[in-house]
Parts: sequence; C-alpha cells; structure tokens
Amino acid sequence: VFLGGACNPTTWRKDVAIPFLEEKGIPYFNPVSVLIFRLTGIYFKIYLFYKTNLNLS
Repeated sequence: VFLGGACNPTTWRKDVAIPFLEEKGIPYFNPVSVLIFRLTGIYFKIYLFYKTNLNLS
C-alpha cells in the first residue's frame, strides 16, 4: 500500500494506517519517512501512475 497524500505534520499514517497494516501483515511504503531527495522523482512517478490508472484527482 502506498501511503501518499498530505505531508507532515499529519499523523494519520503513524496513528492509524501503519498499525493497521502491520497488524494485518500488509506491506506498505511511507514516502514521508524517506528523506532522500533522489527519491523525489520516484515519488512523483508513483503519484502520476496512481492518478492516471486509478482516475484520482
């Protein structure tokens, strides 16, 4: 599961999503926890993929 969306200082990932996913054994990627600037392009490509293929606004 890709945990994209609003950036920090939101806490929904840490407080709700991550505990739920870990309890169920579901793998996830939290882009907010990755502070490597080289990944910015990858993050954007993932965003475009989801926006294009899932018809998100």
